Amino acid sequence: MNACDTPIIAAKNQNLYIDVPIRYKLITMTQILQAPSQAHSPTLDTIQMVEETAQKAKGVVSIAELKRRLPRKVNHNTLKVILAYLQRSGKIEFALNGVVWVFMPREDIAMILKKGRTWT
Repeated sequence: MNACDTPIIAAKNQNLYIDVPIRYKLITMTQILQAPSQAHSPTLDTIQMVEETAQKAKGVVSIAELKRRLPRKVNHNTLKVILAYLQRSGKIEFALNGVVWVFMPREDIAMILKKGRTWT
């Protein structure tokens, strides 16, 4: 502690006054609204685990249900980062009730193209 950090104590008319310096940092509204910086990124193992669980789910599954189906616990913020990545990569889409797996492997696409269009 330096000289400015020490409290000044003064007694006046039987009252005790303590002067304590306060330090503050001014934060603007844009800084508050910015997304917090991530302390770490999800591991590849965690991303693959979420990806496999979402792929095995048939139809739309809520984020809470997806979280329950995961083999091990995942932090909610980490799960949100992973789901945003999977959406950007075209593997899932967000529906009103949750998320749905939409990615189609190359083999399936090749089989569909090989069959061609059929009109019945």
